[in-house]
Amino acid sequence: MMGSSGDERSSQNRNVGLARFIRGTIGSPFKGIIHDIKGRLPYYLSDWTDGWNYRVIPSITYMYFTNILPAIAFAQDMFDKTNNSYGVNEVLLASAMGGIVFGLFAGQPLCIVGVTGPVAIFNYTVYEIVNPKGIPYFPFMAWVYLWSMVMHFIIAALNWVNGLRYVTRFSCDMFGFFISVVYIQKGVQMLMREFDHSNGDVETTAIKAYLAIVIALLVMVFGMISIIIGEYSKLFKHSLRKFFSDYGLPLTVVFFSGFAFFPGRLKDAHLNRLNITESFVPTAISGGRTHGWFIHFWDINVGDVFLAIPFALLLTSLFYFDHNVSSLICQGSEFPLKKPASFHWDFFLLGITTGLAGILGIPAPNGLIPQAPLHTMSLCVWKYRRENENLENACVWKNQEENGTTSSVCVWKCLPEDGCGHKSDESNNNSLCEMRNDHARNGIETDCQMRLADSDRSGSDESKSGSCSPLPISTKLQPYIASVVEQRVSNLVQGLLILGTMSGPLLVVLGLLPKGVLAGLFWMMGLSGLMGNGVTAKLKYIFSDEEHIDPKDPLNKVRKKYLYLFVIVACLGAAGEVAITDTIAAVGFPAILIGLVGVGKLLPKIIPEPDMSILDGPTGSEFILRNLSSASWSANNENHEEVLPTANNDAGVELQRLEEGQHQRQDMLRRRSSHSGREVSIN
Repeated sequence: MMGSSGDERSSQNRNVGLARFIRGTIGSPFKGIIHDIKGRLPYYLSDWTDGWNYRVIPSITYMYFTNILPAIAFAQDMFDKTNNSYGVNEVLLASAMGGIVFGLFAGQPLCIVGVTGPVAIFNYTVYEIVNPKGIPYFPFMAWVYLWSMVMHFIIAALNWVNGLRYVTRFSCDMFGFFISVVYIQKGVQMLMREFDHSNGDVETTAIKAYLAIVIALLVMVFGMISIIIGEYSKLFKHSLRKFFSDYGLPLTVVFFSGFAFFPGRLKDAHLNRLNITESFVPTAISGGRTHGWFIHFWDINVGDVFLAIPFALLLTSLFYFDHNVSSLICQGSEFPLKKPASFHWDFFLLGITTGLAGILGIPAPNGLIPQAPLHTMSLCVWKYRRENENLENACVWKNQEENGTTSSVCVWKCLPEDGCGHKSDESNNNSLCEMRNDHARNGIETDCQMRLADSDRSGSDESKSGSCSPLPISTKLQPYIASVVEQRVSNLVQGLLILGTMSGPLLVVLGLLPKGVLAGLFWMMGLSGLMGNGVTAKLKYIFSDEEHIDPKDPLNKVRKKYLYLFVIVACLGAAGEVAITDTIAAVGFPAILIGLVGVGKLLPKIIPEPDMSILDGPTGSEFILRNLSSASWSANNENHEEVLPTANNDAGVELQRLEEGQHQRQDMLRRRSSHSGREVSIN
């Protein structure tokens, strides 16, 4: 009897342990989706009313061009490598569907959704695998997408999107570096095809090819000039710089598209242009597409239906990383967002669009890099303020609760003859000067309180109060992001514009676009992506003259061997991603992405602190990343009450600003300070 009782208790303990493991892994099913809907629903009306802002107009224009033109170039790539199975209309419909669906129903409408380079690579690699076997391509792809839709639903329902919390800047920067290199590579490949003289004489082909190269270089140069003037230089007035930033790219594309029609030899060259079909008509009528836009996915062998499952698993892995990272980056901590994130519901919604794409026979849309963060950047409202450089180095924002109210406090160590107007005792390590932050005035109040804790009175919490004069404020004006116009209008309207481009007149205009313009646009987007990439920034630091390195650069605190190791691993990872996309193994590219995330988690075991904290960090702010733990948190902490942000509650905004700040540079400076012996606390 005793043995039987012991076996029952052991069995019960195992069952309890298994239940805890399951709940700890998936949380409560559908909890993440429900949390996202409850969190974003109060903001749905304001998502439309906030669209009544001038920043939305240049954002729509900018995103229309940066979404549609690369997508068309990828369409040309798929057109050439799938025996004309995909064309412009399929890509336009996919991009339009992504913009309209996510503009109307997404929890985070800032994330631009469309046809990406990895999806194009995946589609034509699958074609190269299944077409020689006699498998009808479009029904097979429909099953790949339908199986992937089911996998999206399972991942979203079981809260597995929470795993994105382990994706750090290392993985995102490496993936962004890879995407930028692919853009440059695709531009080169597009121009290489211009030298194909199979349908003409060598001399005429050479003239067309070299003219296309010249136009591509001009588009790249003038596009980069507009970006540099608009975002990096101090030339001209602010309003004119903003004009370059907002409209430089569209005007460059329009001008050089017409440049090829200038009278004389340019017009007589007859450059190769974009291949188009009839409006609202599929490109191909073969490969299993004999019924227009509706794919008869049941016209396929049962064995091929199950053969699509491993391909669907790879596609789901790609979207899990690609789309969610795009969403993370467009909600980066450098953007002072006020509205909560929505990863679980958006991934569920992405599953719906993926299934629809399979039935319609179009490429599946997902989050775009760099278009998604560029969309947020285009909606930023910039202002100027005076920055105190000493404050940036010595001050850390933290929460302080008094009488149930959370206030924003700046805390730093008071040193002898410091700016607090107090000659503190060097032996007094508890001297703190606190300055309250006034967010409404976008600066720091000039009044502060000094608290001198009496370290000689052990166990006493009493403190003396006094006054201190403010730190000297620098007269140097620095730009900062005051706010972001968070709304749905820009995403929806650019999607509608892309859908309208499928109409006859606009499709004809699109057919006049020289391929050299597309190649130049690829180069420009690739270079602009590299300029803002973390891997590029570290490479620039390594090869910079030490005499011209900013003494306040946080990388100065990193030991050289660990900096070199980190950069080498990142470059090898990006190179591996680029290399595999040029082989038949490109279909397994998503597995490489997931593996590199694991490499990023192993690096802290090799690179010690504080070096690792400076080299790498979370992709989004805690305000955004809280969305990736709320579901599991609720399941494992049932005695706690989950707090959801509401339209009238800006506590999440304040917490984000306190913990993350508005700039990644300040984040790294704070982490550096926390490891250098300074009394710092970020709660």
